[in-house]
Amino acid sequence: MKLPAKQCFNLDAENLQALQQDHKRVVIVVQSFKPLRLPAGLVVWLVVDNQRHELTRFAIHPLRAFTMQEPERQSRFLVSLVEQASLIKAGKPLCLEVGFDGSQGSGEAEIMIELINTPK
Repeated sequence: MKLPAKQCFNLDAENLQALQQDHKRVVIVVQSFKPLRLPAGLVVWLVVDNQRHELTRFAIHPLRAFTMQEPERQSRFLVSLVEQASLIKAGKPLCLEVGFDGSQGSGEAEIMIELINTPK
């Protein structure tokens, strides 16, 4: 997905509980990156009822462009949803957005959003 990106996950009760207990986390994988205006920080939001709740911010380091043909340059960012557990409701999709901090820099990026299990 190109930035800004939005992805929703339909969670069953078991996976919802795992997210709420930090046994499952979100991973943001930046597969390619081209900063256009510096600084080019990225922001991850949880989207609930059309309202965005900021989860975290991160930056690519070193700050230089890379392509999908350079998989060794990919950056992975692990995001916990424990602090926002009360916002995540059963029967509703879990929607996440990733984009550039509009007040800061801008650029282009290709990302992937995954859910992974964490060690118990």
